[in-house]
Amino acid sequence: MLRAPRLPVPGLSASSLSAPRLRCVILLLVLSMASMRPALAAAAEAVALSIRGTVLHEAGAGLPGVRVELLPLPTNYASQDALLTQEWPLGEAVAEARSDPSGRFELSAPRAGLWRLRLSAPGRLPLQALTLPVLEPVELAPVRLRPARRAQARLVDARGEAVPGVGVYAVSADPAPDQETGESPWRLLSRLTWSDDDGLFELPRARGELLELHWLTPGSWATDTALLENVSSIRSSSRSASRSASRTFETPGPAAAEGSVTLVIQEADGTPVEGVIVSRVGPLWPLGRSSARGLLHVRGKIPSDASLVAFAPDGRAQKWTDWAAGSTTSGSTVSGATVSGATVSGATVSGATVRAALTLDPAVGVSGRIFDTAGEPIPGALVWPRNEPAAATQTDASGRYELPLPAAGRRDLEVRASGFLAARGTAEVVAGAWANLDLELRAALPQHRN
Repeated sequence: MLRAPRLPVPGLSASSLSAPRLRCVILLLVLSMASMRPALAAAAEAVALSIRGTVLHEAGAGLPGVRVELLPLPTNYASQDALLTQEWPLGEAVAEARSDPSGRFELSAPRAGLWRLRLSAPGRLPLQALTLPVLEPVELAPVRLRPARRAQARLVDARGEAVPGVGVYAVSADPAPDQETGESPWRLLSRLTWSDDDGLFELPRARGELLELHWLTPGSWATDTALLENVSSIRSSSRSASRSASRTFETPGPAAAEGSVTLVIQEADGTPVEGVIVSRVGPLWPLGRSSARGLLHVRGKIPSDASLVAFAPDGRAQKWTDWAAGSTTSGSTVSGATVSGATVSGATVSGATVRAALTLDPAVGVSGRIFDTAGEPIPGALVWPRNEPAAATQTDASGRYELPLPAAGRRDLEVRASGFLAARGTAEVVAGAWANLDLELRAALPQHRN
């Protein structure tokens, strides 16, 4: 009978393999493998969560050298905070890559979850996939980056003097390109900047594109719009501007000629809430942050029927469409009447300092179970609210999830799980309570490759 030859092992001999030494060798091998397990698991997960795609030239050829960045999703609070502190664009990449000569790129997500992907290149309009579920390898549809030029303009006041520190937000007034419609995840990256000390600002613009500009003064309701085509100077109706957008006003200063508003942010029991960012709607832009006493001072005229949204540090968000109800001017209640020259019902608060208390609702949420058509739990499924995708969570081994929500009301949830079709559900959430929502997922048909 043939026997396999014995290979010599350095440092080991028949005499050295006594029972105690053998046990020590085995123990060292076990410990070594255990210490390597996390690294091996992390490496396997990184390979498994690859994200691939192709960036194209407008003519359809591959576009090399495009910078591809994978970033976490910001919360609504973080987004408004970034606008308030002028720290834009928001977030740091957790993975980066460059497209190769054929326009192909590949990078890996560090863990399963919701991510955003940003594409940028010199002379091109940047794009981003804002909500990208990553539970398994992802192959994105090819995407084109449109050529762009830098459009420069100057913001001046009625006297022709430069207006610095004003936020300028641009949206395209042209029809959206094909990649921004339908189910495509790609959207134009927000074109946002601030005017410098000379009132100058620059924004990328596609060839021949008409931009609709919105500019907003920090700490003030003042805003205006214009169309940017071949404009070198834009006149602003804003009377003042300041770079200290994140400054907190404990008490209002002298009322400006156009009036001012002091907002008091509080809990239902009257406790003041610090750090709440209050924003205007249309466009969504922060007015300021509440102080330790819950106070926020806003300069300018605020229509009484305007909508305000509050974003609390704990994730709560609340919208007020009747902020002026119960407000006071010079100690008098203002409701559908003219007090001290300020009409606040369906008109504009002006010529006075108005104080209004805004109450935050208690925290709410939704919980439930995600299962398949046989009733079996689906662990690791992604669940998130459509209006706050950064709050996404994953189901546990029993398919259960718990998801804090920014506010009560009718809330739409999105669900994704590997091997299953996407699903949506709606929860009716009552203020101060948690709702329950169970969802069934259908298995996806297997994808056959040629």
